[in-house]
Amino acid sequence: MKTYVNSEIRKISKQYSNYDFYLFGSFIENDIRYSDIDVLIIYDTMEQISSVRSDFKKIDTFEIFDLMFLSIDEEKEIKFVEKVKAVRI
Repeated sequence: MKTYVNSEIRKISKQYSNYDFYLFGSFIENDIRYSDIDVLIIYDTMEQISSVRSDFKKIDTFEIFDLMFLSIDEEKEIKFVEKVKAVRI
């Protein structure tokens, strides 16, 4: 299932080349007990956020996606990627 989910997330990330996609949390730590899939999306403009959300809802899986959106400036300020050791997709 993880391979399928990773593949689908990569497809979405390629559609939105102006956004940066990261995975973080228990899903990437190979923890078989993860409860959701944490995805960070860093954006420069908010114009396609609703489309990104919609595309994640279309993934054919029972997995729960927890989408977190940060602007480039917000990420620079709080350094979330570094703090949680997020992995870029």
